[in-house]
Amino acid sequence: MLKRLSITLLISFCTMLSSAQIQRNILGCNLGTSSKNAVVNTLKKKGVRYDNTSSTQLCAYNVQFGGISWSFVFFNFYGNKLYQVAFMCSSSESTSEHLSISHNRVSGILQRKYKKYYSAEFSDASNISYEDKTTGVDLYYGTNSNGLLILSLDYKYYPLFDKLGQSQEDDF
Repeated sequence: MLKRLSITLLISFCTMLSSAQIQRNILGCNLGTSSKNAVVNTLKKKGVRYDNTSSTQLCAYNVQFGGISWSFVFFNFYGNKLYQVAFMCSSSESTSEHLSISHNRVSGILQRKYKKYYSAEFSDASNISYEDKTTGVDLYYGTNSNGLLILSLDYKYYPLFDKLGQSQEDDF
């Protein structure tokens, strides 16, 4: 009986630890492991329209995620592995009131889900970052250089993101 209880507690603890990190499965694609072909196949299965913008990027359009219709979702790859998924909406596709409501909703969810991973708050409460040892998620809400109001949600897998940065630095 004690052995069974110990095993149950161990499984519960492991489950809690595994869920106690920033999620890496985004839209059925795994940061750090999914290849570009796997992401393409996932998007096709979901009926999502996308463009192969370069050898290292896909752009999907009008994607539902977290109850929000995102105008654009960028999937970025390094070494044929997914390292970043960036969701974007702007006031050119949505009303500023809708973006504000969406921002407040996503901000609240991230705060509840990832509170212990809070990393930095830049100029105001609209720019928030969370990161664990391998994954980060950033929420940005503000105006871009063209005066458009932007809402973006950006998931990054740091081991590949850092390798990309290093390879770019090596160019110099």
